[in-house]
Amino acid sequence: MKSPILLVTLFVFIVGCASWKSTLVSKGGQSEAIKNAVNDFFYNGEAEKGDSVFYVYTKTINDEILGISIRSTYDKVLISTEDEIIYSSKELPTGYIEKSNLLFYWHDSEKDVTDDLIFTYKKYNLLDTMIVNVYMPVMTVSDDKRGVDYYFCKNDLLKYRKVRTYKALGYYNPPNLYCD
Repeated sequence: MKSPILLVTLFVFIVGCASWKSTLVSKGGQSEAIKNAVNDFFYNGEAEKGDSVFYVYTKTINDEILGISIRSTYDKVLISTEDEIIYSSKELPTGYIEKSNLLFYWHDSEKDVTDDLIFTYKKYNLLDTMIVNVYMPVMTVSDDKRGVDYYFCKNDLLKYRKVRTYKALGYYNPPNLYCD
């Protein structure tokens, strides 16, 4: 009697994993690697309880490997001004993915600031203003929460390793990853 229940549970688990893994892509650049990392992070429940906003940072490790770090953050994204008259949003992170009330954002040089982006940042109460040489909001570094760092083979984004760590990307030896 227990055997059929165990088999059904195992089947549901395997099918569930297979369905989200089908969202991963093997070819592409930084944007596709970020999407793969966010999907893995989201579907494997890497977020700690209470976290809803995550900053995504990328770093080229070497010619073969791209590093992507996902960390929860309480920091605001900044609209800046030098004279309190003309405000600039050109430094805002423009890449983002929203999944089930979780926001992942990053700097994407290929995207522009849009009304939808501003609306999303307002929704998560992320916007603040920096006045050059007058007011700079406090930025935090949370050493008490682990993030997840992903290491992707640039030639095959399905080959990756991840590390849950308190350390920042680049401040420890990355895992071995063999990119053929």
